[in-house]
Amino acid sequence: MPERALNVRDFGATGDSVTDDTAAIQAALDAAYGTKDNPHGGSEGRYANRAVYFPNGWYLISKPLTLHEVAGAHIYGEGRLSTCIQTNTPDTSIFVTNGCMYSRFERLSLTVNAPGNGAAFDLNWDGTGTASLQSNTFADISFGGGSYGLKIGAGGSMGSEILILNCYFAGNATAGLYLGNYNAISVSMIGGNIAQCGKGVWVEVGGCCKLDGIGFQLNDIDIHIQNGAQDGWLISNCRTESENVFLMAQPDSTIAVIGCAQTGGKYFLHECGSKISVINCYSRSGKIHGSSSLSLINSRFDNPDWNQWYGSIGSQLSTKPVASRTTNTSLTAAQSGTIFDNINANDEVVFQLPRDADTSYRIPAGTWYGFYVGADNVVRVRAGMGAVIRMGGSVSLEGGDAISDMVGDYLELMCLIDGGAVWAARSMVGSWDVAGTRR
Repeated sequence: MPERALNVRDFGATGDSVTDDTAAIQAALDAAYGTKDNPHGGSEGRYANRAVYFPNGWYLISKPLTLHEVAGAHIYGEGRLSTCIQTNTPDTSIFVTNGCMYSRFERLSLTVNAPGNGAAFDLNWDGTGTASLQSNTFADISFGGGSYGLKIGAGGSMGSEILILNCYFAGNATAGLYLGNYNAISVSMIGGNIAQCGKGVWVEVGGCCKLDGIGFQLNDIDIHIQNGAQDGWLISNCRTESENVFLMAQPDSTIAVIGCAQTGGKYFLHECGSKISVINCYSRSGKIHGSSSLSLINSRFDNPDWNQWYGSIGSQLSTKPVASRTTNTSLTAAQSGTIFDNINANDEVVFQLPRDADTSYRIPAGTWYGFYVGADNVVRVRAGMGAVIRMGGSVSLEGGDAISDMVGDYLELMCLIDGGAVWAARSMVGSWDVAGTRR
């Protein structure tokens, strides 16, 4: 223990799991950071701050432990398996702040063992005083029970630049990590685990999150970005064993999902309206479902009915020149991104997509082509035996062709899995039905 740290035992806390230690712990916090009526604040008074140390023990509290206008706090225990602070009082949080910045909390177990709307840690600010809500670190902390684990910015003011390192969230009925306003941004969670929560990460409002190396288990929804404030997100190297949804993302976000694995859930992406790139990911049984813009790169989905995407798949329209074909053409990977038309053709033109059956035709996921009906003849796009064309997110007949003879119809198809066995419409202009035939 550093020499200047205040020990809660010196203020009468017992840590015996029976005695109510609320008053003793609050006295230690007030001595270290000032009281509600006379806080040290974020100006020169912060130099009076002292670290607060919890020796190993089980500390029972009945009211929230409060911090007011705190800058540069350090509150720590012996480890999340050694130092526990617990409340058994309904609708009670453990720590509640009103202004907290440049502070560090670590090596603690925070357990809400009671029903109601309590949070293990309610990181909040009402916008007054000399200490805002930003640049706080949580390391090696267990957030257990209650309605929320770590609740950030629910009061509507800030909550930015938060770093969460190797923490554990368990049994939080509403959400493990919660962001609650537009300035709750630049939040990074690295490592750790989220299990048995209503939502593992719930961004009701907020953005600019990085979620890296997290394990998810038995959550109803692992990650829900309800309103991402038009910010960019990175979700990387995560593994989920939850049974339902890995990622649900409504509009206003741009999200990269990289190197993530799903072992048994129903949906990898569900009800997604954001712009999403899925790169080097794997899902054993999940599906993708949404209606915005999706890029799939070097990813694998083992569920044969995995594609339920109804938006565009891929990137922007090609800038390559249109290539006219008057006779049947077998396409190659090198022609990816080209838009073909049938101008000057005198008869039906068939475009044969690369097939998985012939190794010489093997191509990488992301290969795509555009087809424009420029002349009054039939354009037929043929996937080949054993391949599938998915139109508008649904499955056509295996080996079925996409067909149109209406001038002006346009179709793009992208290869979704390495090899060329599955092709999906990434955008459609014209009136193509689910089987690929013009209505």
